Amino acid sequence: MKNIVSFKYNFVFIILIVTTILYFNSLSNNFNIDDRLYYTDELINKDISEAIKIIFTEPSFTQADGLRHEYRPVSKLLFYLEVKIFGINPFVSHTISLLFFQSFLLLLWYFIKRVVQSKDSFLAEASILLLAVHPLSTEIVCSSKAREELYVVLFGLIAVISLFKHLRTKKKAYLVSLFLCFVLAILSKKTGILLLITLPLLFYMWSEEFKIKNAIVFAGLLFLAGYFTIFIHDKLESGDRILLFAENPLIAENVTLAERTKTGFHVIGKYITTILYPGHLSSYYGYPLFDIVKNVTCHFFIGLLFFIIGIPAGIYLFLKRKKFGFFLLASLIILFSFSNIPELLPGVFADRFGFIILLFMAPILVKLVIISFLIFKGSSNLKYYLIIVPALLLSLLSYKRSLEWKDSETLFEADLKSYPENYKLLLELGNFYFEKSLAENDFNEKEKSLILGKKYYERYAKIPFDNHAIKSNLAVINCMLGKEAECNDVISVSLSNREKEQYLMYLHEYFFNKNDTLKAIQYLEKVLVFNPDYQKGYETLNRLYFKSGYRQKGIAILSKFISKYPESPLGYAEMANYLLTQKDTLNALPYIEKAAIRKPYNPGVLSFLIDYYQKKGNHAKAGYYNSMLSERE
Repeated sequence: MKNIVSFKYNFVFIILIVTTILYFNSLSNNFNIDDRLYYTDELINKDISEAIKIIFTEPSFTQADGLRHEYRPVSKLLFYLEVKIFGINPFVSHTISLLFFQSFLLLLWYFIKRVVQSKDSFLAEASILLLAVHPLSTEIVCSSKAREELYVVLFGLIAVISLFKHLRTKKKAYLVSLFLCFVLAILSKKTGILLLITLPLLFYMWSEEFKIKNAIVFAGLLFLAGYFTIFIHDKLESGDRILLFAENPLIAENVTLAERTKTGFHVIGKYITTILYPGHLSSYYGYPLFDIVKNVTCHFFIGLLFFIIGIPAGIYLFLKRKKFGFFLLASLIILFSFSNIPELLPGVFADRFGFIILLFMAPILVKLVIISFLIFKGSSNLKYYLIIVPALLLSLLSYKRSLEWKDSETLFEADLKSYPENYKLLLELGNFYFEKSLAENDFNEKEKSLILGKKYYERYAKIPFDNHAIKSNLAVINCMLGKEAECNDVISVSLSNREKEQYLMYLHEYFFNKNDTLKAIQYLEKVLVFNPDYQKGYETLNRLYFKSGYRQKGIAILSKFISKYPESPLGYAEMANYLLTQKDTLNALPYIEKAAIRKPYNPGVLSFLIDYYQKKGNHAKAGYYNSMLSERE
């Protein structure tokens, strides 16, 4: 008994240590790709009752362009509570994801060892260890949004535990728990509907005296609960979701059933080979990694062969109530569900779906290792080495992959190295660096981001698509990088003065930051031709004139500014500043006073006049400007 207890706690310790080592670095990661869909300030200032009403009666996600889609109220509620308590904090978010992952693994182990009381310790613990260290688990842990998959499997596991307890004790409380967790799993994410298949299979497996009537009643109630939940889900999910199917080539109207089937088995083969060798993972698997499969492929044959062998073997073992019959049938059903054959999915392939498939395939893989050990009659320790060595290799791959989830930049760069032909990633990287440049205040960092954005946009622009938006962004980047010839070509064909003004402004800002004053002047003069009402332009231009020694031009532009905007204090203040730099206080004074009496009052100008007149002994004027300063305060 002591050895069993000792081993029990040793395994718990091993799982906690291994997962912490693999994913500790992810705690310092930033938010990534789709994480912001949950981490918004949309509900943060609302009280809980109002937030819950919105969460359960409206689509869950709102894109920047106003597109609304999906209905995952339980996941959104849990994320809302996290933000309400801790604020929007990536460290907290990634810590919670790791704790949920560890909790799921330990609950799975507890269920197998203590609830089912499986005597095959090696199979159970090796399967859980494989799940813990496999690279397909990295997205579940490192992507905060992918935590919704953890919610699904956690609620699903509690439902499974409740089913087992109900069948053993006949207590109705466990039946209530089962149906509640089933509904919560679906409302966390629609993939929870797969429990509609796995729970009846387990009902048959675990029923001590299987009765058709009881099975029909259970399956019927489960179906009604699932149907009602999906009905509500589909009613409240926005129709905008269909617009996002652009990621899936099978949405095309001219796709035949044969092509869809070939593509589906190709996807199944890809899942199987990725589980066996997860050396190349990606956060995005759309075009062109997955296109419509018109001819049979290696992955197609692997997927088809798995089904040809798996279906009869799974049915045979399941009817004999062998647990591997259940694992095999569950794997086949889930693979088929994610293949796009029965229903089109927004994406063709996803690492997070691979995690769910691995959950059922891990025991099969471990069993194959045990069978190999028995065939070759190896030593009693050989089977441990056959698991430990792959586990170490998988751990290295998982650690490497978790580092790649640091931020969007690192992730997309790594994905592009794995799949250089994935030109969607070129677009994502171009967008990332372009948006990063717009948010940068430091010019050198802005320039670096622009150069990288330009590199990826130019590679993407070579793809024969309608790249109008990309070409528009490239035009902006060329102007922001001071590419005069390219920018002037764009200006020459621009339709509106507003566009021309903006492109010229980009050129001006580039040369201004590069301290090329003459070119900065040249382009700002052109800006004022297209927009003579640009007040900031007059202010900047006069300073550049004076800096370059063009005194008369500086005075002329200021005079024009003052005559155009006589009620603005800026022109008078600029003229006064110039005269003060020439140590001509006497001529500057009238401009300073004109600037001082125009709103908005400038405290610096008023303080200067107060100090000046106090020194001159003119207390009346000093008091006058002091009263204006007090009025402003």
